[in-house]
Amino acid sequence: MPLKKSNPDLILIIVTLSLLTVGLIMVYSASAIWATYKFDDSFYFAKRQLLFACVGVIAMFFIMNVDYWTWRTWAKILIIICFIMLLAVLVPGIGMARNGSRSWIGVGAFSVQPSEFMKLAMIAF
Repeated sequence: MPLKKSNPDLILIIVTLSLLTVGLIMVYSASAIWATYKFDDSFYFAKRQLLFACVGVIAMFFIMNVDYWTWRTWAKILIIICFIMLLAVLVPGIGMARNGSRSWIGVGAFSVQPSEFMKLAMIAF
């Protein structure tokens, strides 16, 4: 375990934020006409994507400051929790069907896909 905290890779952060910016522009470009037709706001989908992008960037900087070994010590518990979430998708009333696939869990106005959390848990494991 390293005792000295290293500085983040600035080039990697710049490239990540640049790709995020290009992605936001592409979301606007691909959805502006449909958003204007459906919601009378050409930026409707771009604003939603920007909201989730901001949450993701904040999470990135938070997780970047947590030592890797902390995640490794919790890996088995994370795997078990994620597996339970994957099974919860199959329970009627908890799991939601989207596009013919029952792979989402509804949480208030949002819905999450447990398989995404399982990917992170597998990396930690």
